[in-house]
Amino acid sequence: TELGGYLGVSRTVVRDVLSRLHERGLIAKNQSSHWIAGPLTAQAVREKFAVRAILEPAALRLASANVDYEEIEQVRSRLAAGEDLEWETLEEALMEHCIARAPNHELVQLIRSNQLLLTSANRALTRLGLPRDHVALGEYRALFDLITRHLLDAAAEYLEGHLRIMAAKSLARLKIVAVISQSSALAPYLTPI
Repeated sequence: TELGGYLGVSRTVVRDVLSRLHERGLIAKNQSSHWIAGPLTAQAVREKFAVRAILEPAALRLASANVDYEEIEQVRSRLAAGEDLEWETLEEALMEHCIARAPNHELVQLIRSNQLLLTSANRALTRLGLPRDHVALGEYRALFDLITRHLLDAAAEYLEGHLRIMAAKSLARLKIVAVISQSSALAPYLTPI
């Protein structure tokens, strides 16, 4: 009711959205059927990135015959020209033009599902005012260089290392916001547990 009032939508809409978030593993229900959001723990971030480091390089290797090399070259060229692309744009290019083209639908769905929480957390941290990671642009450029040269095994190994680096950076970003008072960061429709 509070969320619906805050957003100006009906309880039915809120219930539908909460159910979809629950299906994707972004929120949970406790034993009393109350919705639970968070907290995002360092352990959860480590585990999500560990899963990414296993699944995404494997999917990239599987997708080698289906990669849209032209699209990846366009993104690589934009990076080489010094364009300041958003992290999400680069992640989306990697996902849509490479990883999602793996001929294993279940694998791709697992990867997409695993990325949801990390992407949401990154957006939230950026909106809180944390700086963007400009070093990662060079890492993506190197990754896209390998892909456009059809060196998919090398690209997969590079991606695995890149994801380990991203995990450490994400944990560092979380530590920065850990000092924010819980009550000041809480939306008015949420109740601390």
